[in-house]
Amino acid sequence: LRRAGLVAIQRGAGEGGYRLGLPADQVTVADIVRAVEGPLADVRGEPPEDLDYPGGGDVVRRLWIATRASLRAVLERVTVADLVAGHLPAEVDALTAQSGAWRRR
Repeated sequence: LRRAGLVAIQRGAGEGGYRLGLPADQVTVADIVRAVEGPLADVRGEPPEDLDYPGGGDVVRRLWIATRASLRAVLERVTVADLVAGHLPAEVDALTAQSGAWRRR
């Protein structure tokens, strides 16, 4: 997180430690995931746009691209400030009301 500029070291005897390196409303959950895990939707360590599926398998590459776009649509909209405030953007929160959203599969 520090290398990505998301947190900074704050020196001091009583108040030392880490703090956000940017304002909380500028740090998205996607930023954090990328800093810790890497790209949002690599497939076997490769970006989906670089995959080559022979024999008409391009639909699978498009599936991975759509999956990445879907993750971005949620994780890039939610900031640390949203989480601290205890709410999600309306379009993200609406996804929790979809049929089966709370059912583990």
